[in-house]
Amino acid sequence: MKPRRDVLKAGLALCGAAVVGGCSSASAQGDGSGATAPPAPIADVPADDPPASPAARQSLVGTSASAEFTDVQSAIDAWPDVSPELPVVVRLEPGEFSPFTLRPGVTVLGAGRAVSTVDTSAGSPIRISADSSLQSLRVRYRGSDGGAQAAAIERTGPVTEAVLQDLEIDVTQISGAAGPRYAIGFYVGTHNLTLYDVKIRTESCGIYVSSGNYRFHGVDCYLAPGSTGVPHIGLEVVGGSRLDWYGGRLGTGYYYDQNLGDPGQDVIGALIPESNTQSNLRVQLRGLDIYARSADYTGVERVNAVRAENGWMRLEACRCQTEAGDAGPTGIFTWYGTDAQPSLGWGGKIELIGSRGNKGPGDVFGGDGELGVTGPVIDSLTLDEDQTGLILIDASSRDVAITLPWTRFKAGRRYTLKRVDESPNVVRVSSTANTPIDGMSERLLSPPSAEGSVLRVVAGRDQWHLL
Repeated sequence: MKPRRDVLKAGLALCGAAVVGGCSSASAQGDGSGATAPPAPIADVPADDPPASPAARQSLVGTSASAEFTDVQSAIDAWPDVSPELPVVVRLEPGEFSPFTLRPGVTVLGAGRAVSTVDTSAGSPIRISADSSLQSLRVRYRGSDGGAQAAAIERTGPVTEAVLQDLEIDVTQISGAAGPRYAIGFYVGTHNLTLYDVKIRTESCGIYVSSGNYRFHGVDCYLAPGSTGVPHIGLEVVGGSRLDWYGGRLGTGYYYDQNLGDPGQDVIGALIPESNTQSNLRVQLRGLDIYARSADYTGVERVNAVRAENGWMRLEACRCQTEAGDAGPTGIFTWYGTDAQPSLGWGGKIELIGSRGNKGPGDVFGGDGELGVTGPVIDSLTLDEDQTGLILIDASSRDVAITLPWTRFKAGRRYTLKRVDESPNVVRVSSTANTPIDGMSERLLSPPSAEGSVLRVVAGRDQWHLL
């Protein structure tokens, strides 16, 4: 291909003064003497004219006459200089393709998730690299081969700034597999991954991630029947992870308009397992519908919308439900947070803000629009933005002072303060900025055996009101 300055010169020379006002009749026909008028001078294009944008570096993979490659991996490997600074787009025609390994700077772009399909299996996944992207296609995982775990999409090493967008991932026909099969499995290492508009349907598990930062936007993960002997878990998180999931559907139920039915064995929407040993793990789920229903619950399976065995989860504006087929809800809980410390780590905790569900044992607190404080307060405390709802106070060791926040910008916020000890120590409740509590600067809480052990307040415009 000619450099752009040569193309421009050639085009201008055809038309003479075209740069100014197009081809004149004089320049085209001469002056009648047989001589042709010389072309008007044109400005030369600078020799250092920049090259074409790296975004134009593309390859087409498919079976048509215009396709340059029939194999995705060959198209990727044809660009030895590819990098985040010199990216390449590998475009796929409609059709079926073999799995491949991405490189930094490569985007594989399908023709749509209904028409471009990549078939994977145990030992032959799509492997994501740092600074890579996978978009607009369907990924299928099929087969029972492999060891304890396998996935349709895995990673090549530490993955940073990777994006999966507009994908449909199916994990099917895996009966007899020796262990869980995932749509996305980042089992070890530290990663930085973003998902946009990804739809998963799996007969086993959905997403497994280890340490790192993860952002999911509009992601659906449906747990379907069809395999035996493997767990059904939508999201499993371990290590020092920070994961934020914004909007979507997680668990059993309908896949678009198709009723998938209910799987058996363990059925869990989101899980932090007991094997996690990192206390800095955080999972925040916002605006999700999360359902867990088991078809053959016998009393020993784990059936939970959200289960934190050894880590911390927060749910905001989530709608959750757990059922156990015809066996009834005995022993089935929407949210499960461990009371006792497991053998490693620091236990499980679930916090709820504006979320709905039916049952939750263990260390689960909060509720429909309210967030509590885990465990009784045993020392003086100024309540912050994240502490509302029920506050238990234990003054058995010392006097305790509870300070309510300023009411401005908090109209309607409610607290229920309850003292749980019988000691002679004093529990005093006041407010910042001299905001009164129904006309008084402070209130005292009595031991439970006496009247006045509970204080219920709601924030008004300029003071706290007793209920």
